Amino acid sequence: VAVELVRHSVHSCGVLDTNVRVQDLEELNIICVRLLGFEETIGIEVWDNAPAPATLPEPRYDSELEGLALVNARARCWGSSLVPPNRVVWAEVDVYDRSGPGPNP
Repeated sequence: VAVELVRHSVHSCGVLDTNVRVQDLEELNIICVRLLGFEETIGIEVWDNAPAPATLPEPRYDSELEGLALVNARARCWGSSLVPPNRVVWAEVDVYDRSGPGPNP
């Protein structure tokens, strides 16, 4: 979920050219990620400078879930708000109980 939120921010306001050099950029758009640990959930916030709130895309039945559609399917809840001059896209995911310390050797 966190990866998809960051990917959405990069696609919204980042540089998509994989061969770009930092010194060639006229400006940098900063993306901030904040993780919040609660007893039963984890909050994920991604801040960027996109000019519009994030919206769920039209459903596509010909491919696997990705982007905000995956966030919508996996998160307990999610949303987006404008906090000028920034935007925050957030999600809350459940924390699951572990049955033990991990696999037995």
